[in-house]
Amino acid sequence: MAKKQVNQSASPKKQRNRPKKRTTPSTGSVTDYVLNVIPVHLHSLTIAQATALVVGLTLSTLILFKEVRYLDREASQEERFGGWRPASDDILQKYGSDVCSVERVSVHDLSPERFEEEFRFKKSVLVTFPKGSAGWTDPYQWSRQGLVDAYSSWAIHSGQSLEIVRAGGNAKHKTSFLDFVEKLLDNPKNGTQEPMNYGFDRHFYWETKLPETLRLPKYFQVNNVTEDSIFFLGSSMTGVVFHKHSDTWNGVVYGQKRWFLYPTNKSPPGGIHHGYSLLDWVNNVYPNLPEADKPMECVQEAGEILYLPEGMYHATLNLGDTIALAIQKKTATLPSEVLSYEATSTINMLQDSPDNVPVDKFHQRLKEIYEKWHELLPENAEAVEKLGGTLYDMGQYKESLPLLMKAIKLDPYFVLAYVHMAKTLSKLREYQRAEVVFQKAMEVNPNLWDIYKEYGEFLLKQGRPADALPIYKKGTELMPDLMPFWQYYKYCQQQVGDLEGAEETERAIVDLQAKKDLNNS
Repeated sequence: MAKKQVNQSASPKKQRNRPKKRTTPSTGSVTDYVLNVIPVHLHSLTIAQATALVVGLTLSTLILFKEVRYLDREASQEERFGGWRPASDDILQKYGSDVCSVERVSVHDLSPERFEEEFRFKKSVLVTFPKGSAGWTDPYQWSRQGLVDAYSSWAIHSGQSLEIVRAGGNAKHKTSFLDFVEKLLDNPKNGTQEPMNYGFDRHFYWETKLPETLRLPKYFQVNNVTEDSIFFLGSSMTGVVFHKHSDTWNGVVYGQKRWFLYPTNKSPPGGIHHGYSLLDWVNNVYPNLPEADKPMECVQEAGEILYLPEGMYHATLNLGDTIALAIQKKTATLPSEVLSYEATSTINMLQDSPDNVPVDKFHQRLKEIYEKWHELLPENAEAVEKLGGTLYDMGQYKESLPLLMKAIKLDPYFVLAYVHMAKTLSKLREYQRAEVVFQKAMEVNPNLWDIYKEYGEFLLKQGRPADALPIYKKGTELMPDLMPFWQYYKYCQQQVGDLEGAEETERAIVDLQAKKDLNNS
């Protein structure tokens, strides 16, 4: 039968015509090997030709092997980094650190009892997992592909480190998740300037299916009634400036996060809130601190969860594309932090109150809160400055001045204390001293736009538009989207007779207004 022909190929005659088995001999020359492995009809090759053929085949094999290894490495990196970019060597050299003053403890060695006794409300701890982030979540769901596939059209909020904290821990810029990721990846990963937008969203996480991926130890279990969530996504050089709040933990799924920490009783050099951008602090304050004023710090690796006790001041700097989740208690427990939360609530009520409602009762309540806070933390520069600032708002300038001076003595980098002190001296008609303090504030941090706003106003009240002109010019450079800087700059140009410059500034104002109208439409 025809089908049986398949067995005829095994006949002795056919077997003799097969080439010999291609095995590499343990002894013998390369030429012997060539003559054994190449097809019979190529045996007429010269030794030189045969050797060249083997060399060519060997090189091709090596190239193929390298390509396979490269693809394997690429696949391995894709799995390791989830499609996000690791920190470049330049970034790690400039901003990475081997210093770690935070204890690392394996999740297997940290029982709920030990956590409550040793760490809760007392000190930070980095909890490690043998399988990294796979030990407490499903990393793929947080990968670039996983998130884009599931949430590309969803909205996400983002902002810059300084402005996020100015807004009370809220980011104002809203885009689709896909647009945000595309813009994030468009930014050069080796840049040393802080990117404009850091994904910082208090609602995104709860609304996704990501909560279903968590497998946490008991002390990190999440309660969406009593706790808030923050979803973080940013490239290298993003992060958040110093702030503090109630008990929280922060888990990094991909990337690295460098932490700077100070205990409740010692506010960070430079103050908190909006004294410095993140990179201004890291580049200009941190390197000049004496050892006694240096922060606790550590680089949190992917897969680790950091516990932050209530009231601990902290700032973060992302190294590489970093995606993380924070779970934060909604209410405070410790006396000093309870006062801090009450002060924030009172300030919010003051800002939201109608114009016809007297503000005296709000200021009086703030004064009482800050006096208690100052009693609890007498060497905390923030507590001192807050009390001094409230007395200023109440018109008690003589009482305010010594407190602001004390805040600066406690913290020579406290730039906002300088600004408030200059304003207080101006109210007391000590104009020369006020100007010296304004100039000192610019020396301490030349990149804080608040200084130029207040100093420019001071100079205009002194009838000095020519001196105010470069101050407002600097303001337009620092905050090009802030309309008042352009308007005052134009006014100063008109006052000094620079009508051509004023016309050019007016065109910039028109363009800026058109941009705002477009964004609001």
